[in-house]
Amino acid sequence: HGFTDVSAVIHLIINLILFWFLGTFIEKVIGSFRFLVLTCLSCFVYIIFHRLLLSLGQGFSPVIMTYAGFVFMILNQSKYLKTKSAFDDYYRLLLGMEIIIWLIVPVIMMFIPLYYDSDSSLVDAFFLGNIFHVIGGLIGVAMGYYFKRHIKEMLLHQMRKKYIKHSVLDQYSFLIAMLVPLYLILIFFINPI
Repeated sequence: HGFTDVSAVIHLIINLILFWFLGTFIEKVIGSFRFLVLTCLSCFVYIIFHRLLLSLGQGFSPVIMTYAGFVFMILNQSKYLKTKSAFDDYYRLLLGMEIIIWLIVPVIMMFIPLYYDSDSSLVDAFFLGNIFHVIGGLIGVAMGYYFKRHIKEMLLHQMRKKYIKHSVLDQYSFLIAMLVPLYLILIFFINPI
């Protein structure tokens, strides 16, 4: 979505970059299975709130906000380590991205009248343009809190061993993840548009 085809493509590219960057970082730290749980929970809660608020849609930006909330918790857990060597390459970049995502995106979203009347007040525009982002971010923080012991263990392991070893379940999580596109294909053929 966007005002023009160019802005829609730019929006899509930015979302894909954020998905890739934040998603691969989170998956590396917590493993594929927990990452799949985080993503599925985020999508599920987003769909429920989407229906409750009768919204037209927000794309997958709320899932990116879930990732941003989770990365915030990873960075928070890293401060308890004696060194940030696990983040030598990424720590400042992740911190900068967190600042942009949490401070600049909400302001931008209140000026993009895609999901509300463009004549809405600034307060309404801020609420309607960001409610799903806030919900997604809170899910990420809550899940980060839930997994904080695991996050700390994985960060310590990476700091000591220079790699993170994941479980067998993590190695086969892609098979579970493949059920999602299969489900979408089935929906398409069972209930064609």
